[in-house]
Amino acid sequence: MKRPRRPPEDVGHRGAEVRLARYQVEDEEAPADALGEAVRARLPAAQVLAVPRVLARTDWRKIADGRTAHAVHPEAVADAEEAFARLR
Repeated sequence: MKRPRRPPEDVGHRGAEVRLARYQVEDEEAPADALGEAVRARLPAAQVLAVPRVLARTDWRKIADGRTAHAVHPEAVADAEEAFARLR
């Protein structure tokens, strides 16, 4: 008996998740290597790379809720300044 075919939108979804995870790890390696070895270097590298992703998701949600990018911009700038200041 033949297995049913998956819908086209699901094809390769798992592979994309695996590739995304691999790219995130690779992105962390270069700054971590520059900062030193072990977890002391990997944590700050991961934080630096996570901040833009978190900020973008926050802005996207505000815009998806109906606000304009122009209206969100001042908050986005303030959020970014605070987020990156916390990394210091």
